Amino acid sequence: MLLNVFAEIEIFVSLVVGFSLAFVPYMTEKSINFGIRIPVDKINSDVIRRAKRVYAVSVIIITLVMISLDVALHGITAFTVAMLPIILILGFSVYFAEHYRLLRIKKQENWFEGSKEVVTGQFVIASGGKFPFIYALPGILIILIIFAIGIFYYPHIPSVFPTHFGANGQPNAYSTKTVLSVFLVPVIGAITTLFIIILAYAISPASIREDTAVRHAGERTNIFRHRMVILLSIIPVFINITFGLSSFEEWELIHNLNIAILIAPVLAMVVAVMVISFATGQVGSNVRIRGSVPSEINKQPVRDTADDDKYWKGGVIYVNRNDGRILVPKRFGVGFTFNMGHPAGIAILAALIAIPAIILILIFVVH
Repeated sequence: MLLNVFAEIEIFVSLVVGFSLAFVPYMTEKSINFGIRIPVDKINSDVIRRAKRVYAVSVIIITLVMISLDVALHGITAFTVAMLPIILILGFSVYFAEHYRLLRIKKQENWFEGSKEVVTGQFVIASGGKFPFIYALPGILIILIIFAIGIFYYPHIPSVFPTHFGANGQPNAYSTKTVLSVFLVPVIGAITTLFIIILAYAISPASIREDTAVRHAGERTNIFRHRMVILLSIIPVFINITFGLSSFEEWELIHNLNIAILIAPVLAMVVAVMVISFATGQVGSNVRIRGSVPSEINKQPVRDTADDDKYWKGGVIYVNRNDGRILVPKRFGVGFTFNMGHPAGIAILAALIAIPAIILILIFVVH
């Protein structure tokens, strides 16, 4: 029963992520397509529209084929687990094909040479408002409540307690009671919460290169930054609810917890992230302002002095040692990525990789 629930959840997540990935080109900045900066007069050109259409249709087909195979191979759990990574790998393969095709066309046709309508080099700085800690408070409170319940109930936890449950809902791994083994999951939640809030805090004052291919660029950019900060700040709420349920099951405060209930908060988070990302668009390109349509193109954008494609590897990795920013808006997708030309950007990325590795080591040691 639980195995079937897991398969259904995996299909749901794959469907949401696959279709969201398919429509990423419609969420990015208007002057950025497939990781490439383009002049305003090319935004609605046939070559760009064709690239978006080919990419979107290809990724949707990939998603539907993978889900159909999963349904046909019902019971093949290895395929079910691998389905979402395969969709992402194949989807990004289509992205890179379109990226390098457009890059080749751009060079052949010299899109920026002699152009009178080019994009801006202007940056929008945060308005100076305080970081909205109120949105980060619920996630922090939830993790503190989990610790408080664990401390209160600690004397009642058996000397050997279950720490892993199989597909049938029955425990299949146990740990000896220690402070670390009992509080491992809340500690992971606390570390995750702290890291996410630090990222949100770093984004709050960051300068962003505005996309004046659309009207009201500065206003859109500030709305984008504000929404991303709030979204990041509330993500720990969803994650920590799942961590809390998992901890309570380990401590035997609740029994036979359905896997659907356990991960429902995370699924809700995924849907919320996708909806907000699409409604906002990268750098606010899809935001409606003063009755304007989201895709309204500015016919008189601010002039720029340089095409900055050279700083983007494959349109996804940003390397610019002359840029003091640690976080920069992505060129494909909604959100931020690290400047790999900045020492702090490299250090934070290394921490992102190291923290999960440390957590896995702790889990291995405890279990």
